[in-house]
Amino acid sequence: MKKILLILLLLISFLCIPYYNNDYIDITHMVNVSSMGLDYQDNKFTIYAYVINNYTMSKNDYNTSSNSKVATIITSSSDTIDDAFFKLYDSVFVKLNFSHLETIVLQTNFISSQYMEQLINYISTHNDFYPKFNVYITNENLKELFNIDYFSDTSSYYNILTEYKSEIEHHHTTFIDLINDFEEINYFVMYPSLKLKENILRDDKKGTSLYIDGYYYLSNGMLSKITYEDNSLLYFLYSTNDISFKYTNQNYYLTSLSIKTFKFNKKFYLLVYSKSNYNESFKDLIKNNLISLYNNNIDVYNLKYFDIDPNNIIILSVQKETKKSL
Repeated sequence: MKKILLILLLLISFLCIPYYNNDYIDITHMVNVSSMGLDYQDNKFTIYAYVINNYTMSKNDYNTSSNSKVATIITSSSDTIDDAFFKLYDSVFVKLNFSHLETIVLQTNFISSQYMEQLINYISTHNDFYPKFNVYITNENLKELFNIDYFSDTSSYYNILTEYKSEIEHHHTTFIDLINDFEEINYFVMYPSLKLKENILRDDKKGTSLYIDGYYYLSNGMLSKITYEDNSLLYFLYSTNDISFKYTNQNYYLTSLSIKTFKFNKKFYLLVYSKSNYNESFKDLIKNNLISLYNNNIDVYNLKYFDIDPNNIIILSVQKETKKSL
Protein backbone atom coordinates (compact mmCIF):
# COMPACT_ATOMS: atom_id res chain seq x y z
CA MET A 1 0.00 0.00 0.00
CA LYS A 2 2.83 2.38 0.89
CA LYS A 3 4.52 1.57 -2.42
CA ILE A 4 1.34 2.46 -4.37
CA LEU A 5 1.01 5.74 -2.48
CA LEU A 6 4.68 6.58 -3.21
CA ILE A 7 4.15 5.95 -6.91
CA LEU A 8 1.03 8.15 -6.93
CA LEU A 9 2.90 10.96 -5.16
CA LEU A 10 5.73 10.75 -7.70
CA LEU A 11 3.26 10.91 -10.60
CA ILE A 12 1.50 13.93 -9.08
CA SER A 13 4.82 15.70 -8.51
CA PHE A 14 5.81 15.20 -12.17
CA LEU A 15 2.45 16.54 -13.34
CA CYS A 16 2.86 19.62 -11.18
CA ILE A 17 6.17 20.55 -12.81
CA PRO A 18 5.39 23.45 -15.21
CA TYR A 19 5.92 22.73 -18.87
CA TYR A 20 7.59 25.39 -20.95
CA ASN A 21 7.30 25.38 -24.71
CA ASN A 22 10.65 26.21 -26.23
CA ASP A 23 9.17 28.34 -29.01
CA TYR A 24 11.45 31.41 -28.85
CA ILE A 25 13.48 32.41 -31.87
CA ASP A 26 17.09 33.51 -31.64
CA ILE A 27 17.24 37.08 -33.00
CA THR A 28 20.28 36.10 -35.07
CA HIS A 29 17.97 33.71 -36.92
CA MET A 30 15.33 36.38 -37.63
CA VAL A 31 15.23 39.59 -39.66
CA ASN A 32 12.62 42.36 -39.61
CA VAL A 33 10.99 43.38 -42.86
CA SER A 34 10.59 47.17 -42.61
CA SER A 35 8.96 47.77 -45.97
CA MET A 36 7.42 45.69 -48.71
CA GLY A 37 6.55 46.30 -52.35
CA LEU A 38 4.14 44.44 -54.64
CA ASP A 39 4.04 44.51 -58.42
CA TYR A 40 2.13 42.65 -61.12
CA GLN A 41 3.64 42.30 -64.58
CA ASP A 42 3.69 39.57 -67.25
CA ASN A 43 1.09 37.57 -65.27
CA LYS A 44 3.43 37.38 -62.28
CA PHE A 45 3.22 38.85 -58.77
CA THR A 46 6.57 40.13 -57.48
CA ILE A 47 7.24 40.88 -53.82
CA TYR A 48 10.11 43.09 -52.63
CA ALA A 49 11.02 42.77 -48.93
CA TYR A 50 13.16 45.63 -47.58
CA VAL A 51 15.19 44.27 -44.65
CA ILE A 52 17.30 46.58 -42.52
CA ASN A 53 20.68 44.99 -41.83
CA ASN A 54 21.19 44.02 -38.19
CA TYR A 55 24.04 46.41 -37.48
CA THR A 56 21.81 49.41 -38.21
CA MET A 57 19.38 48.32 -35.51
CA SER A 58 21.85 49.17 -32.74
CA LYS A 59 22.10 52.75 -31.50
CA ASN A 60 25.79 52.20 -30.80
CA ASP A 61 26.36 51.52 -34.48
CA TYR A 62 24.50 54.60 -35.68
CA ASN A 63 26.73 56.73 -37.94
CA THR A 64 29.68 54.34 -37.65
CA SER A 65 31.66 53.46 -40.72
CA SER A 66 30.82 50.26 -42.53
CA ASN A 67 31.13 48.91 -46.05
CA SER A 68 27.85 47.05 -45.80
CA LYS A 69 24.65 48.38 -47.29
CA VAL A 70 22.00 49.69 -44.93
CA ALA A 71 19.41 47.24 -46.20
CA THR A 72 18.97 44.00 -48.10
CA ILE A 73 16.29 43.55 -50.73
CA ILE A 74 14.74 40.07 -50.97
CA THR A 75 12.46 39.27 -53.90
CA SER A 76 10.20 36.49 -55.10
CA SER A 77 7.78 36.00 -58.00
CA SER A 78 4.89 33.68 -58.73
CA ASP A 79 1.51 33.54 -60.43
CA THR A 80 -0.38 33.87 -57.10
CA ILE A 81 0.19 36.11 -54.08
CA ASP A 82 0.13 33.16 -51.67
CA ASP A 83 2.80 31.31 -53.61
CA ALA A 84 4.91 34.48 -53.98
CA PHE A 85 4.94 34.85 -50.18
CA PHE A 86 5.77 31.15 -49.78
CA LYS A 87 8.76 31.54 -52.12
CA LEU A 88 9.84 34.67 -50.24
CA TYR A 89 9.91 32.79 -46.92
CA ASP A 90 11.61 29.83 -48.57
CA SER A 91 14.34 31.92 -50.22
CA VAL A 92 16.20 32.74 -46.99
CA PHE A 93 17.71 30.70 -44.15
CA VAL A 94 16.31 33.00 -41.45
CA LYS A 95 12.78 33.81 -40.35
CA LEU A 96 11.25 36.86 -42.02
CA ASN A 97 9.40 38.86 -39.38
CA PHE A 98 6.63 41.15 -40.69
CA SER A 99 5.41 42.36 -37.29
CA HIS A 100 7.62 45.48 -37.62
CA LEU A 101 6.45 46.34 -41.12
CA GLU A 102 6.24 50.13 -41.46
CA THR A 103 5.19 50.61 -45.08
CA ILE A 104 3.88 48.79 -48.11
CA VAL A 105 4.35 50.18 -51.62
CA LEU A 106 1.93 49.07 -54.34
CA GLN A 107 2.84 49.51 -57.99
CA THR A 108 0.03 50.94 -60.11
CA ASN A 109 -0.02 47.68 -62.12
CA PHE A 110 -1.04 45.88 -58.93
CA ILE A 111 -4.11 48.00 -58.21
CA SER A 112 -7.26 46.07 -59.04
CA SER A 113 -10.12 44.79 -56.90
CA GLN A 114 -9.11 41.17 -57.62
CA TYR A 115 -5.46 41.54 -56.56
CA MET A 116 -6.28 43.78 -53.58
CA GLU A 117 -8.76 41.18 -52.31
CA GLN A 118 -6.04 38.50 -52.47
CA LEU A 119 -3.63 40.74 -50.56
CA ILE A 120 -6.23 41.64 -47.92
CA ASN A 121 -7.10 37.97 -47.43
CA TYR A 122 -3.46 36.95 -47.10
CA ILE A 123 -2.48 39.64 -44.58
CA SER A 124 -5.72 39.25 -42.59
CA THR A 125 -5.15 35.52 -42.09
CA HIS A 126 -1.48 35.74 -41.01
CA ASN A 127 -0.65 36.75 -37.46
CA ASP A 128 2.76 38.14 -38.47
CA PHE A 129 1.17 41.32 -39.83
CA TYR A 130 -0.18 44.25 -37.84
CA PRO A 131 -2.43 46.23 -40.22
CA LYS A 132 -1.36 49.67 -38.99
CA PHE A 133 1.46 50.05 -41.50
CA ASN A 134 1.27 52.86 -44.05
CA VAL A 135 0.34 52.30 -47.69
CA TYR A 136 1.81 54.09 -50.71
CA ILE A 137 1.23 53.79 -54.46
CA THR A 138 3.82 54.43 -57.15
CA ASN A 139 4.26 54.08 -60.88
CA GLU A 140 8.05 53.85 -60.44
CA ASN A 141 10.08 50.69 -60.94
CA LEU A 142 10.04 49.01 -57.51
CA LYS A 143 13.53 47.58 -57.96
CA GLU A 144 14.91 51.10 -58.46
CA LEU A 145 12.74 52.53 -55.70
CA PHE A 146 13.93 50.03 -53.08
CA ASN A 147 17.58 50.33 -54.10
CA ILE A 148 18.13 54.09 -54.04
CA ASP A 149 21.06 55.43 -52.02
CA TYR A 150 20.46 57.54 -48.94
CA PHE A 151 22.50 60.22 -47.27
CA SER A 152 23.74 57.88 -44.54
CA ASP A 153 25.81 54.82 -45.38
CA THR A 154 25.08 53.28 -42.00
CA SER A 155 21.46 53.87 -41.13
CA SER A 156 18.15 53.95 -42.97
CA TYR A 157 16.21 55.17 -39.94
CA TYR A 158 15.18 58.45 -41.59
CA ASN A 159 14.02 56.66 -44.66
CA ILE A 160 10.57 57.19 -46.12
CA LEU A 161 10.27 53.39 -46.42
CA THR A 162 10.89 52.78 -42.73
CA GLU A 163 9.96 55.63 -40.40
CA TYR A 164 9.44 58.81 -42.39
CA LYS A 165 10.25 62.07 -40.62
CA SER A 166 10.02 65.41 -42.34
CA GLU A 167 9.26 69.05 -41.74
CA ILE A 168 6.45 68.62 -44.25
CA GLU A 169 4.07 66.01 -42.92
CA HIS A 170 2.01 64.01 -45.34
CA HIS A 171 -1.35 62.35 -45.04
CA HIS A 172 -0.99 58.83 -43.62
CA THR A 173 -2.99 56.01 -45.15
CA THR A 174 -2.92 52.72 -43.25
CA PHE A 175 -3.76 49.22 -44.38
CA ILE A 176 -7.01 49.50 -42.41
CA ASP A 177 -7.94 52.45 -44.65
CA LEU A 178 -7.20 50.30 -47.69
CA ILE A 179 -9.52 47.57 -46.40
CA ASN A 180 -12.28 50.14 -45.85
CA ASP A 181 -11.69 51.53 -49.33
CA PHE A 182 -12.48 48.18 -50.91
CA GLU A 183 -15.16 46.99 -48.51
CA GLU A 184 -17.04 50.07 -47.25
CA ILE A 185 -19.52 52.06 -49.33
CA ASN A 186 -18.64 55.75 -49.87
CA TYR A 187 -15.35 55.40 -47.98
CA PHE A 188 -12.78 57.57 -49.77
CA VAL A 189 -9.04 56.97 -49.43
CA MET A 190 -6.10 59.02 -50.66
CA TYR A 191 -2.83 57.10 -51.08
CA PRO A 192 0.42 59.10 -50.99
CA SER A 193 2.27 58.85 -54.31
CA LEU A 194 5.99 58.01 -54.24
CA LYS A 195 8.27 59.47 -56.91
CA LEU A 196 11.96 59.19 -57.73
CA LYS A 197 13.87 62.33 -58.58
CA GLU A 198 17.51 62.97 -59.42
CA ASN A 199 18.08 66.01 -57.25
CA ILE A 200 21.02 65.05 -55.03
CA LEU A 201 24.72 65.61 -55.67
CA ARG A 202 26.94 63.11 -53.89
CA ASP A 203 30.68 62.78 -54.54
CA ASP A 204 30.16 64.89 -57.68
CA LYS A 205 27.61 62.38 -58.94
CA LYS A 206 23.87 62.72 -59.28
CA GLY A 207 21.83 60.91 -56.64
CA THR A 208 18.18 59.97 -56.51
CA SER A 209 15.77 60.86 -53.72
CA LEU A 210 12.36 59.54 -52.84
CA TYR A 211 9.54 61.99 -52.19
CA ILE A 212 5.75 62.40 -52.18
CA ASP A 213 4.33 64.41 -55.07
CA GLY A 214 0.58 63.96 -54.49
CA TYR A 215 -2.07 61.28 -53.99
CA TYR A 216 -3.70 58.41 -55.85
CA TYR A 217 -7.38 57.60 -55.35
CA LEU A 218 -9.97 55.26 -56.81
CA SER A 219 -12.92 56.81 -58.64
CA ASN A 220 -15.55 54.54 -60.19
CA GLY A 221 -13.09 51.67 -60.00
CA MET A 222 -10.40 53.59 -61.90
CA LEU A 223 -7.10 54.73 -60.37
CA SER A 224 -6.62 58.51 -60.64
CA LYS A 225 -4.07 60.95 -59.26
CA ILE A 226 -3.87 64.53 -58.04
CA THR A 227 -0.50 66.18 -57.40
CA TYR A 228 0.61 69.13 -55.29
CA GLU A 229 1.28 70.85 -58.60
CA ASP A 230 -2.37 70.33 -59.57
CA ASN A 231 -3.63 71.69 -56.24
CA SER A 232 -1.15 73.34 -53.88
CA LEU A 233 -3.79 73.59 -51.14
CA LEU A 234 -3.40 69.84 -50.64
CA TYR A 235 0.18 70.65 -49.69
CA PHE A 236 -1.19 73.12 -47.15
CA LEU A 237 -3.84 70.78 -45.72
CA TYR A 238 -1.31 68.03 -44.93
CA SER A 239 1.59 70.15 -43.71
CA THR A 240 3.22 71.02 -40.41
CA ASN A 241 5.67 73.70 -39.24
CA ASP A 242 6.57 76.48 -41.69
CA ILE A 243 5.12 76.36 -45.17
CA SER A 244 5.13 78.63 -48.19
CA PHE A 245 3.00 77.96 -51.25
CA LYS A 246 1.37 79.70 -54.16
CA TYR A 247 -2.31 79.49 -54.94
CA THR A 248 -4.27 81.39 -57.61
CA ASN A 249 -1.24 83.62 -58.22
CA GLN A 250 -1.00 84.60 -54.56
CA ASN A 251 1.92 83.76 -52.30
CA TYR A 252 1.17 82.45 -48.81
CA TYR A 253 3.58 81.90 -45.95
CA LEU A 254 2.51 80.35 -42.66
CA THR A 255 4.77 79.75 -39.68
CA SER A 256 4.37 77.04 -37.04
CA LEU A 257 1.47 75.58 -38.95
CA SER A 258 -0.60 72.66 -37.68
CA ILE A 259 -4.10 71.54 -38.62
CA LYS A 260 -6.63 69.66 -36.51
CA THR A 261 -9.97 68.30 -37.68
CA PHE A 262 -13.05 66.97 -35.94
CA LYS A 263 -16.71 66.23 -36.71
CA PHE A 264 -19.59 67.32 -34.50
CA ASN A 265 -23.34 67.57 -35.01
CA LYS A 266 -23.21 66.96 -38.79
CA LYS A 267 -20.59 69.68 -39.20
CA PHE A 268 -16.92 69.37 -40.10
CA TYR A 269 -14.46 71.65 -38.29
CA LEU A 270 -10.99 72.40 -39.55
CA LEU A 271 -8.78 74.24 -37.06
CA VAL A 272 -5.70 75.99 -38.44
CA TYR A 273 -3.04 76.83 -35.84
CA SER A 274 -0.37 79.27 -36.96
CA LYS A 275 1.65 82.31 -35.85
CA SER A 276 0.81 83.96 -39.14
CA ASN A 277 -2.15 86.27 -39.60
CA TYR A 278 -4.46 85.86 -42.56
CA ASN A 279 -7.85 87.33 -43.40
CA GLU A 280 -11.26 85.76 -43.81
CA SER A 281 -10.81 85.46 -47.57
CA PHE A 282 -8.12 82.83 -46.98
CA LYS A 283 -10.56 80.71 -44.96
CA ASP A 284 -13.10 81.07 -47.75
CA LEU A 285 -10.42 79.96 -50.19
CA ILE A 286 -9.83 76.76 -48.19
CA LYS A 287 -13.53 75.96 -47.90
CA ASN A 288 -14.28 76.67 -51.57
CA ASN A 289 -11.35 74.49 -52.59
CA LEU A 290 -12.55 71.57 -50.47
CA ILE A 291 -16.05 71.88 -51.94
CA SER A 292 -14.60 72.01 -55.46
CA LEU A 293 -12.57 68.85 -54.81
CA TYR A 294 -15.66 67.16 -53.33
CA ASN A 295 -17.69 68.00 -56.45
CA ASN A 296 -14.93 66.36 -58.51
CA ASN A 297 -15.21 63.13 -56.48
CA ILE A 298 -12.15 63.90 -54.34
CA ASP A 299 -13.54 63.69 -50.81
CA VAL A 300 -10.44 64.73 -48.88
CA TYR A 301 -11.99 64.39 -45.41
CA ASN A 302 -14.52 61.61 -46.14
CA LEU A 303 -17.54 63.87 -45.73
CA LYS A 304 -19.83 61.60 -47.76
CA TYR A 305 -19.01 58.59 -45.59
CA PHE A 306 -19.88 60.56 -42.43
CA ASP A 307 -22.96 62.08 -44.09
CA ILE A 308 -21.76 65.68 -43.79
CA ASP A 309 -22.78 68.32 -46.32
CA PRO A 310 -19.63 70.02 -47.70
CA ASN A 311 -21.32 73.37 -47.15
CA ASN A 312 -21.16 72.57 -43.43
CA ILE A 313 -17.35 72.86 -43.41
CA ILE A 314 -16.30 75.39 -40.79
CA ILE A 315 -12.76 76.81 -40.92
CA LEU A 316 -11.43 78.14 -37.61
CA SER A 317 -8.10 79.86 -37.17
CA VAL A 318 -6.17 79.95 -33.93
CA GLN A 319 -3.11 82.14 -33.66
CA LYS A 320 -0.19 80.61 -31.85
CA GLU A 321 1.64 82.80 -29.40
CA THR A 322 5.40 82.84 -29.18
CA LYS A 323 6.58 81.06 -26.06
CA LYS A 324 8.69 83.26 -23.82
CA SER A 325 11.86 81.75 -22.50
CA LEU A 326 12.67 82.05 -18.82
